Amino acid sequence: MAVFSSPLNPGVDWRDLQTDALFDGARVVANSTNLQLGIGMGSICYFGMGLRYSFSGGELTDIRAGRINSLTVLLDGEIAGQISGLNLDAEKFYNLVDAGKQAAVLKMLFAGNDIIVGGTDTDIQYGRAGNDTLYGGGGLDVLVGGIGKDRLVGGDSSDRFVFNTALNRNTNVDRIVGFDMAVDTIVLDNDIFKGLAFDAVIDSTRV
Repeated sequence: MAVFSSPLNPGVDWRDLQTDALFDGARVVANSTNLQLGIGMGSICYFGMGLRYSFSGGELTDIRAGRINSLTVLLDGEIAGQISGLNLDAEKFYNLVDAGKQAAVLKMLFAGNDIIVGGTDTDIQYGRAGNDTLYGGGGLDVLVGGIGKDRLVGGDSSDRFVFNTALNRNTNVDRIVGFDMAVDTIVLDNDIFKGLAFDAVIDSTRV
């Protein structure tokens, strides 16, 4: 189970993660437990064990061994995004990123029953596969559980809970926690809910 967080606003948008840039940047730190690559005013840090690399002119060219346990994105010295609780084969992960296989990279990152935590601003959170827990935090959030038995927790503001995958009583039923009928909204995708002429919006005016 991995925990995804974006404490800085604007932070990392996990739904639109540009995986081809995950190993860009110049070497800042490189040892068996920590790899930090600098990119402009920010950097990306990997923490793990048994990490072994190759560099050319300060640029990373290969990861040959080790496990990645967490990933942190820094912007001007502040944490813009963080993933903890990982257990990635570092060599396989690097090779998929290097080959531009974004779908496979995202599948590795979101493989388990994950926790995704938003910041104080407006967030769009996607659970992808697994039985995930999504926390919108503050702001006008959009929570999309995806496949799996997910738990969707909005927050204090007006939130939208989107259902866009086929329901299955055993494997794909989401639970909304703290739904406020006065301000929150449920959105049903008419590509899935075939009886709808268009995407249905359920809010306080339709309950």
